[in-house]
Amino acid sequence: MVHLIRKDFRLLSSPQVLLVAAGLGFTMSLIPQPVIYTGPLIALFLVISIDWAEIGESKAMFLNSLPIGRKSFVQTKYLEGIVIAAIGNAAAPFLKFFADRVIDSTGFSFVNIDFGIGTGTTLFILACYYPCRMAFGPTVSIMIFIAAMMLLNPLMYFVNMIPSYTWLAVAILFFVLAYACSYYPALRIYRKKDF
Repeated sequence: MVHLIRKDFRLLSSPQVLLVAAGLGFTMSLIPQPVIYTGPLIALFLVISIDWAEIGESKAMFLNSLPIGRKSFVQTKYLEGIVIAAIGNAAAPFLKFFADRVIDSTGFSFVNIDFGIGTGTTLFILACYYPCRMAFGPTVSIMIFIAAMMLLNPLMYFVNMIPSYTWLAVAILFFVLAYACSYYPALRIYRKKDF
């Protein structure tokens, strides 16, 4: 499992991917919107980049020929989802801070709950993405994923309308539980998949 994680983070370490992710985050930070929109976009771009690199190098068939169990492959993807969601949502406030300095604005504020909201939203979208990825492969699932990205704005609008921190914590807990529960259907689908 460690080797799969190392392989995927090597795919992310290319300068092109990092520059595009930083550029996307910086550009989204210039738009007057909360920082919780930027973090999920960065994280979801990084997840798509890993899958796109696997498609480009035809690694899907190669990975299935290795002596790595399908369960550990799915576990790796879900663990990477958590790590990438945390990285994307941790990078968002820094990009927002620098973007606010570029446009000479002093109105930057970041609340600790913003990190939880962004990470929870990212995990919820990944909870929908990973079972589709395991069922249809990376090519079709990226198209489904891009269509699902259209749900990000209404989902974030719904989360921003929650009046108290208690209900926000409940919403974040729901998102994390949905992510954890989506592991079992993804594992079941991937185990039965024929290559």
